[in-house]
Amino acid sequence: VTFDIDANGIVNVSAKDLATKKEQKITITASGALSDDEIDKMMKDAEEHSSADSARKELIDAKNNADSLAYSTRKAVADLGDKVNSAKKQEIEDALSRLEEVAKGEDAASIKAEIEAVTKILHELSTQAYQQADSQQAPGGDSTVDTEATDVDDQNTDN
Repeated sequence: VTFDIDANGIVNVSAKDLATKKEQKITITASGALSDDEIDKMMKDAEEHSSADSARKELIDAKNNADSLAYSTRKAVADLGDKVNSAKKQEIEDALSRLEEVAKGEDAASIKAEIEAVTKILHELSTQAYQQADSQQAPGGDSTVDTEATDVDDQNTDN
């Protein structure tokens, strides 16, 4: 018995009875294969829907970015704690609420605009917190003391 599978997935099976010298052959082909017309139709459909697919992908990416930004912003505000004044905290909370509301919709451009607004406020908030931290550090005077150094080994060799 021999089996031969070609590149198209067609299986040729042949069997030969050595005693009687009778040989049988059978060819097995896939019955569920798509025709060229079906493949062309699927390709055409994919091309027709590519712009809708890319718009949907853009919307999903914008929603994911909005969720990620909302989480990281809330975490940053919590980490900064008292370093940020309450007015700035309220401003960021309002912006986050707007972002989350817009993210429920289907307009990727609006979501991206709110992401930019929250990012800008977060940047201002971070800048304010670090400036406040810098100003709270006590200004240090010149604490360097100038003295003359003496070599201990030189003093011991004189004795």
